[in-house]
Amino acid sequence: MNQLSKVALLVLPAALLVSGCAKPGDSYKPTSGQAAVVDAKVAVGQETALFPVKEGNTWIYETQTSSQYGTQTAQNTVDFTFQIGKVFPIQGGVEFEMNISSQQEINGQKSNEKQMWQLTDKGIFLSAARIRPNMKIDKLEMAKFTPPQPFATFPFVEGKAVEIDALGPLPGGGGSDGSPIGKSDLTLIYTGQQMTDSLEKSYNAYIFEQEQTWNIPGFDKAKYQAELSKRTGTPPAGTSNGTPLPKDSEEAKLMAELEPKVGMGISSVTSHWAPKVGLVRLRQEIAINNLILVQVFKLKKFTLK
Repeated sequence: MNQLSKVALLVLPAALLVSGCAKPGDSYKPTSGQAAVVDAKVAVGQETALFPVKEGNTWIYETQTSSQYGTQTAQNTVDFTFQIGKVFPIQGGVEFEMNISSQQEINGQKSNEKQMWQLTDKGIFLSAARIRPNMKIDKLEMAKFTPPQPFATFPFVEGKAVEIDALGPLPGGGGSDGSPIGKSDLTLIYTGQQMTDSLEKSYNAYIFEQEQTWNIPGFDKAKYQAELSKRTGTPPAGTSNGTPLPKDSEEAKLMAELEPKVGMGISSVTSHWAPKVGLVRLRQEIAINNLILVQVFKLKKFTLK
């Protein structure tokens, strides 16, 4: 499986996974002539109206994905359904299941993702996600975000940066299939209101920009050495009877092949929220070494219970 097929689907960190290592924001401008929703203001203390939460509420998004790994490129457009499952009361609000699915196959399988979100008097948050999304197995371990990862914070203070030291699942597995959970630095900024198109109409939406960075972990040396030994028939630990490997030896070539890149991962997310509607548009950009991924979610239709 090549690198593109491993990560050609990223849903919100997820959230979600890109024109290189750009800062948050996608210079989006509405293009339609559709009528805007009138009265899109949210009163102070009523910010939770930004996201209507009730079991069964459903949003369908047209999702465009573009990815590049070295000289390989891929593009696709599919519809994703976001549907609220069970809702649980917590202090200051609710926590709820967010089931994300697509009927169209991507890399030979349909998407079936489950996350835990929160809506409180402090904001909208992602609180947990499956470590291995998009798998056909239903019973997969849920990993928590500590603290919960914010999509939006209340009250709205334009230009104010919220900075957190985060621990939880990393976008794209953090650049390593063996290390899907790790530490990251996350910054969220409310940038104000902006007219935003859906596929049906336009909304005067509230815009939040999020940037997340993390160090891409190195490799598991013991596992690497065992693999090297198995493939070459030589003693482990990158030596031949305790002597350094010649640069042109087969062992050295395999070492260079097996050793993953180490560097910085970056995810930039711009989300557009409309009162009594929810998420209208989201763009996520991810860069992990030579891998670049962009996903744009555009609201197609929604049903509120």
